[in-house]
Amino acid sequence: MKAIQKWTLALAVVLMLCCVLTSCGKSSYGDGYIGGANKYPTEMAPSVNGDYGYGDTKLPEKNDTTDKESSEELVQKIIRTVYMDAQTKEFDRAISSIRAALNTAGGFEESFSSNNRTYGSTAVYSRSATMTLRIPAEKLDAFLSEVGGLLHITSQRANVQNVTNEYYDIEARLNVLESERAVYETMLQNAKTTSEMLSIRDRLYNVIEEIEAYKTRLRVLESQVAYSTVHLSLSEVVEYSKVTEQDASFGDRIYDAFWTGWYSFVDNSEDFAVWFVRNVTTIATLVIIGLIVLLIVLAANKKHAPKPPSAPVENKKKEKKEKKHKAKSSEKVMEPKVEATPASEA
Repeated sequence: MKAIQKWTLALAVVLMLCCVLTSCGKSSYGDGYIGGANKYPTEMAPSVNGDYGYGDTKLPEKNDTTDKESSEELVQKIIRTVYMDAQTKEFDRAISSIRAALNTAGGFEESFSSNNRTYGSTAVYSRSATMTLRIPAEKLDAFLSEVGGLLHITSQRANVQNVTNEYYDIEARLNVLESERAVYETMLQNAKTTSEMLSIRDRLYNVIEEIEAYKTRLRVLESQVAYSTVHLSLSEVVEYSKVTEQDASFGDRIYDAFWTGWYSFVDNSEDFAVWFVRNVTTIATLVIIGLIVLLIVLAANKKHAPKPPSAPVENKKKEKKEKKHKAKSSEKVMEPKVEATPASEA
């Protein structure tokens, strides 16, 4: 009996030790209780087998599809700007056609300026216009193609600017600033002293100022991305300028240069003639006024000028003196000499 009791007691002690060890292991690795609170969420609790959670529950794996969708949401922000120089023989009709094409594309005219010079008859333009047009980005190519059919394009260049990084960086900054703004507003409501309120209000105003500046920049970028810009310089001509090929011969270049210079000379001569006829009345009036002023000045100078000594009178006096002197000299020469008689003879 004593042997049986000993073995029973030993078995009970072993069972108790096993229970204690089991409960400790469960407390350390299973539930993760710290101070009566569960340290990990049920689905994220680490288990003894190296998995997360209980049983086969694991940490959600990285979803490649989600990452791809988020990367696709990062839409590229491209700003396109086009510069065009063009010529036309029908200025008014060309302007109307450009505006009609602009309305069809859904764009708008940002600025317009023109030079209404209505004379001239050669390749030198007589009227010109400068237009700044805004066209929806997706319709820019179609608009340029249509304008190219209406005008004689002499030069065209494009500038493409990628502002994707700047755009999304501003968005991220705005999110941070909005959160900071909410925190400052809460702190301002809970402030207890005047100094705290003033300090928090100053910080809040700085944050609001940064938010507005970033929002303004974001709106500008969105406008430039959504609507491309076209700077068009249009000139009216009688003959379109020729595009000289790079392999043109020396004779062809001399021929083109001669006629271009001749047309320029004729045009400038006509312009001068028109200007002269237009201003001939003004020119004649100015000439007459100038002559009158000149005559008045000459008369005034002549009137106030000192009189020079009369040279003829002095010359006559000198001549008279010389004549008298000669006469006296001649008398002395002609007078006979009287010989003195001796006193004795007398």
